[in-house]
Amino acid sequence: MESSCISKDKESRERLSSEWERGSNSPPPRGGVPKIQVLGVTERENFNQPFLALKSISLQNGIMAGVTTYVNDRGRTREADIILKQGDDLHTKTGREEHKDGYRVAEINAASNTIQFDNGLTLALNDTIGPSRPAIFQVQIEKTIEQHMEMQERLLPQGIKVLSLFFIDRVANYTDENGLIKRLFDEAFHKLKGRYDYFRDLRPEDVREAYFAKSKEGRAIDTESRTTDEREAERSAFELIMRQKEQLLSLSEHACFIFAHSALREGWDNPNVFQICTLNQTVSEVKKRQEIGRGLRLCVNQEGERLFDDEVNILTVVANESYQSYAANLQQEYVESGDAAPPLPSDARKRQATRNDRIFLESTEFRAFWERLAWKVQYHLAVDTPALIERCAYRLNREPFPAPMVVVEKGDFIVTRYTFKLESVNQRKALITIEILNTKGETTTISRHFQEKDDLSRVLRENRLRGFKILTIVDAEDQSRVCFENAREIDLYTPFTFESEAGQRPRERASLVPETTYPVFNLLDRAAHETGLTRSTVNMIFKRLSDAKKQMLLKNPEGFAGIFINTLNNMLADHIAERIEFAVEDDIKTVDLEELFPPKRPFPQRELIEAGERGLYDQVQVDSQVEVLFVEHRLRPDTQVLFYFKFPPAFKVHFPKVIGNYNPDWGIVRYDETGRVILQLIRETKGTQDETKLQFPQEKRKIKCAQRYFKTLQLDYRHITDNTQAWWLPDDAQQQPIEI
Repeated sequence: MESSCISKDKESRERLSSEWERGSNSPPPRGGVPKIQVLGVTERENFNQPFLALKSISLQNGIMAGVTTYVNDRGRTREADIILKQGDDLHTKTGREEHKDGYRVAEINAASNTIQFDNGLTLALNDTIGPSRPAIFQVQIEKTIEQHMEMQERLLPQGIKVLSLFFIDRVANYTDENGLIKRLFDEAFHKLKGRYDYFRDLRPEDVREAYFAKSKEGRAIDTESRTTDEREAERSAFELIMRQKEQLLSLSEHACFIFAHSALREGWDNPNVFQICTLNQTVSEVKKRQEIGRGLRLCVNQEGERLFDDEVNILTVVANESYQSYAANLQQEYVESGDAAPPLPSDARKRQATRNDRIFLESTEFRAFWERLAWKVQYHLAVDTPALIERCAYRLNREPFPAPMVVVEKGDFIVTRYTFKLESVNQRKALITIEILNTKGETTTISRHFQEKDDLSRVLRENRLRGFKILTIVDAEDQSRVCFENAREIDLYTPFTFESEAGQRPRERASLVPETTYPVFNLLDRAAHETGLTRSTVNMIFKRLSDAKKQMLLKNPEGFAGIFINTLNNMLADHIAERIEFAVEDDIKTVDLEELFPPKRPFPQRELIEAGERGLYDQVQVDSQVEVLFVEHRLRPDTQVLFYFKFPPAFKVHFPKVIGNYNPDWGIVRYDETGRVILQLIRETKGTQDETKLQFPQEKRKIKCAQRYFKTLQLDYRHITDNTQAWWLPDDAQQQPIEI
């Protein structure tokens, strides 16, 4: 037995190049992007000032414009979406006095995306006539500052500087001596700073800076009346925001609230923007996806190291529109641009999970459980090099190594058109007709009732309808409509049509293999670097390959290397998972339970269900239907359970790098059937107990390692499904019961 085949893992902490050196068009780094949550701030039931917005121009059934405005509805004023055609009188449709004079539609121009009325008023797409609403701004600013201060307090121990970015509509609202936005910010900062130690001794002018770009005419937006001191302050702010990004991210620099007009110029991206507040009196000319792009970067700490923690990288958008509207429009803009949309934002108003302190503070069993979990465990790798070489060679000699080839495919290109028509809405059920026509002349018509949360792709078993999950059904007589999760919408007067060529399959396929060889790079060095095996071990494996397999290296070096290295990694991971050993050390790990389980816990973009009285939190995160059923059918109704919790992502069991660290699913303490013995249980819930059918090979390896790890801790670990009957029983007699 020996371990010489594992080269020493340098695992030096990767110093990432500064995020601010990445251009604004750089793709998000590997490892994900921040999760987005939206706090929508809107004003309701205030219809005392004119409001008219052009939302869409459609060519589906003749040229039509979609506007949003106020209407009189049986003596009550409400906001409504209205479809206008050439010659329509807006007053006739709304009954509002402000629409009485000259609001007949003179022209709808699809080329310029504008609508013009007889009185000369012209609105461009997304333009709005509306009141300035200081009350909206005040709430937005207060919520942004509050979120910022809470985030900074939470992330300060990790050395992370938090930034907030405000997009404002008019520079004067900030630069004027009594500018509305600056005044509201200063008032809110004074109001909130006393709650947080980090900000208590700071003034508003210490923490806010602004950058305003040039106007379209090329002159500075700033007025000529600026004093020398004011101009110098503006130059300093420009230097700090646009050029001295490292200083801006330093905790020694107090400036952390950045104000900009619409958008900062190209090239400015900062990884530590955690809040974006859109203060727009009119619909912003800047796309939402461009605005939030300023915050779609994984944050860095004071050492310049990027953090990949899901619970840290959360972007909060404080928008002056409803959450539903913002989320839907944001997704639509990604779809229209052809970009891949981020996950649908979560609602920042969603109730946070609240800790059950009866369990956390008063339960001796909870503390005893964590005392056991805090034992320090060291793993030992006993690698049998000859056995590993034999296994790798055996597998590689049976792996197909494809030769380069030219593939010629022939088939019919079929485009399928789907037309959705909303026939009626009755008691939150929508009668929808879907007409399907393809370019082969085949037609199908489907007409049926749907309700909210129905996923048309599943109901109709049509993959091309993915995204058409019903988000909302609005029952409002002739204004009734259906909104889908992909931001598409249909109403009684406007069908929706889209075309898809997805699912195409060739009728014929031919492969041509060119007779040529390619220069070969140093395969042994590359494989040793990628797998951690020594070069001599890789060489011995390669020598054991058949001559026919070795020849494939000359025909397709890159293809060969990919299969060769991937196979070695998989065989090494399997080998280690089968042979790893654990031993308890004398030390105890430092586990901050308050940090792992704070009194209030947000779960942005996570599915939560009620946990019941035995949950550590009143709501518990679930990642699959298996977990939902396990909570609802096993944990919640089980009176023998003292408490249970979902292990937070920050709790990691450290396994070798080739396996990957492990975050178990459930921690449970339960009485046995006699009511006398306390069982300390770790449970991993999957859709199957057959490890060969798990989705990823690493899942099986981690489960194998976890079984040995928790056995070393004298904790009962088991891989189960939601249908496992006696789920509390061990797979074997590995647990030492605790008498009470």
